[in-house]
Amino acid sequence: MTKKQLQKKTRSLIFEASKHMRKNIDRAINSGSIDVSSWDNNWLLPKLLLNALLMEEQHQYAPPAGMNERQYKKQIESIYACI
Repeated sequence: MTKKQLQKKTRSLIFEASKHMRKNIDRAINSGSIDVSSWDNNWLLPKLLLNALLMEEQHQYAPPAGMNERQYKKQIESIYACI
């Protein structure tokens, strides 16, 4: 894989994840699990919701069948350390 190919594929995944997350915003709000009116109008609740949305996306990109989960997570941590 070239750097350009990696960038293109990663951007494509980000675009798809972003679409999925935008759909899930309404799903989470309409679920009744968040009493929106009880929260102050600051950034705390949006950050909590964003974290939940990111968790859902993390589940969508679990290790593929046949790949060692520990190895998968180790590689992610290695990349994360560089960010």
